[in-house]
Amino acid sequence: MKQSFVTSYLTFYLKASITLEGVFIKTSNPNTILKVIPLGSQNKTIPVDHVASVDSSFRLDFKSFAWGIIFALIGLSMMQNSFIGD
Repeated sequence: MKQSFVTSYLTFYLKASITLEGVFIKTSNPNTILKVIPLGSQNKTIPVDHVASVDSSFRLDFKSFAWGIIFALIGLSMMQNSFIGD
């Protein structure tokens, strides 16, 4: 089984992959220069026996989210007054 995914929205053209081959998990993650220019990849092979557990959690800090929305709205309203927004 092979899964490929984008590592960042900024570098949508760089794909990482995870492959399950027998008793090994193989990963390939692209290396970059200045976070934009591709330069090779980092490959790892991990035995399945060494994977103890996998946790996935999502937590939303509502206060930080609200501040982000407020600042985004302020920034968007200021764009109308700038030379870019005219």
